[in-house]
Amino acid sequence: MSAPGARRERSIRRRMLSLTLAFAASAILIVGSITAALAVYNRQYSLLLSDVVSASQLSEDFSRITVWMDTPAMPGGGEITDARRITGKVYDSAMPGSGPGSKDTRKTCVRIMQALVRLELAAPDGRAEQLQRLYQLRRDLLEQMNGSIYYKTRSLSSVYGFVSARIMAGIAAGSLLMFALVLIIARSTLRMSRSLTGPVAQLCMRVEEISAGDLSARTPVQAEEYELRILSQGIEQMAARLDAQIQENTKKQATLRRTELALLQAQINPHFLYNTMDTIIWLIEGSKTREATEMVSNLSDFFRHTLSRGQDVISLREEAGHVRSYLQIQQVRYQDIMQYTINIDPSLQELPIPKLTLQPLVENALYHGIKMKRGAGHIYIVGRRDGGGALLQVTDDGVGMPPERLEQLRRAMERQERVGFGLSAVHERLRLFFGLEYGLSVSSRPGVGTTVTARIPAVKPESKPEI
Repeated sequence: MSAPGARRERSIRRRMLSLTLAFAASAILIVGSITAALAVYNRQYSLLLSDVVSASQLSEDFSRITVWMDTPAMPGGGEITDARRITGKVYDSAMPGSGPGSKDTRKTCVRIMQALVRLELAAPDGRAEQLQRLYQLRRDLLEQMNGSIYYKTRSLSSVYGFVSARIMAGIAAGSLLMFALVLIIARSTLRMSRSLTGPVAQLCMRVEEISAGDLSARTPVQAEEYELRILSQGIEQMAARLDAQIQENTKKQATLRRTELALLQAQINPHFLYNTMDTIIWLIEGSKTREATEMVSNLSDFFRHTLSRGQDVISLREEAGHVRSYLQIQQVRYQDIMQYTINIDPSLQELPIPKLTLQPLVENALYHGIKMKRGAGHIYIVGRRDGGGALLQVTDDGVGMPPERLEQLRRAMERQERVGFGLSAVHERLRLFFGLEYGLSVSSRPGVGTTVTARIPAVKPESKPEI
């Protein structure tokens, strides 16, 4: 079975490769032909342009070097030498084949060279005649050179028009060929894609069904291509494995959640121990023995309540004592900015509650409410009945939260995300312990303060549920 599949796989790859190579080879041939033709035309035009530029520069140099011929003054030896040199260059540039008038230009150059020799050999009274002759010859040569430049410029213009026309024709022809090539390739591609798009569309629909949660068994897509059949079979096998794993995870969910709760309890806010020990050392060094002793006692009570003899569920009275120990410790450090009040209905004292429920809320009120406020603040812990349930509220008059932050915190608590300064963990534990109708709610106003409310059942069960 692997051999036919391999042949089919190679066949698909070969078809795609053939289309690609055909398009690339044709495109290279068309572009190469146009480029080669344009290169030939461009070279011809460049040569003519260079010739015109050289002739113009030579005419300018000759006019500048022989300007003394227009004056009656006798030139020096250096000026006559420069005139011979530039005249020789003009003669060389007018070699046969350089254009009409080149023969007359060479003759004029010879006469100028002869006149320059006579000027050097002439007696003082005969120099004016030679200067007059040079003046005329210079003017004739300049006219001949300008005529040659004009002729070359016209030739350049003609070549430019010819090259432009050929370029446009080449572009038009290349565009037509490319268009025809694209049509041919598109037709071949469309023919090949018809055998692929249908099965691929079915696979996409199946993947969307799986994404929506439909993991029921399906018949694999029947396609001519071996690869698509294998892909469909793999998707169905994956859906079957996911369904089996979900069923298995559902059975284990309760055990996993209880294990998670034990981990959450170990993670909630033990970090303040370091600051507490530093404060005790500071009190001892300041000879405040009584305050240090009380703080050590409170710290001992705090950890005794934290351990709770290994129990995960304690009474509300014990949880309140745990919070009181925590606040007494923190009040030593923040005595100038923090006060607190604990007022819990006595009838609620023996209600069961997961340990470390109120302490994270109080710590949150202190660090993210009171400490952020400029000035003293107060934390209120209140427990009261509310219909068939009980409400435990931790309120601070700190900085509060803006509406967008409050909404973000509420969403995080509902989604069980690990944000919100421990509120998400407490909220999840309460819901798992008492049911989905219980848990935390948060209200806050910027500059006024924040209230976190924990709702729990108000009826003491005959036996404490196990987490």
